[in-house]
Amino acid sequence: DLVVDSGSLEKNFLLAKTKDSCMTANVKNTMFYGLGAKFAGIPTLPHGLNGIHISNKAIIGQNVIIFHQVTIEAIHKQYPRYGSPTIGNNVYIGAGAKIIWKVNIGDNCRIGANCIVVKDMDPNTTAIATSTRFISHTQELDNNFRPFKA
Repeated sequence: DLVVDSGSLEKNFLLAKTKDSCMTANVKNTMFYGLGAKFAGIPTLPHGLNGIHISNKAIIGQNVIIFHQVTIEAIHKQYPRYGSPTIGNNVYIGAGAKIIWKVNIGDNCRIGANCIVVKDMDPNTTAIATSTRFISHTQELDNNFRPFKA
């Protein structure tokens, strides 16, 4: 289980049982980590626990920095790379990053904001997202919100 030092977040941690009897930590409904997740050390969470999801059986190394809205997730059994990610030591994971499938993230890696990592990363590697692509339209776009009516 994730161990949090008594001076910071320990009071906010709640244990809850999900429908499939997997124990989860749910911190004010903002963070999920499965019971099988293993942490070699206490991760640094600079922006708190907002929207972080760590799957069952994920392995997180020491001195890992995880920003908000990060997903470290396994994939369904029907896919060839089924399994949970393994994150090495001294890894920086930027806001909104997604690490999916049974991938290995080497030590001392940096994963930039909003990157989607689906391949192994060698140690001392940086992953960056491609720049934004702009699509021009010949017609004016209608961006009005219309609630769904059943």
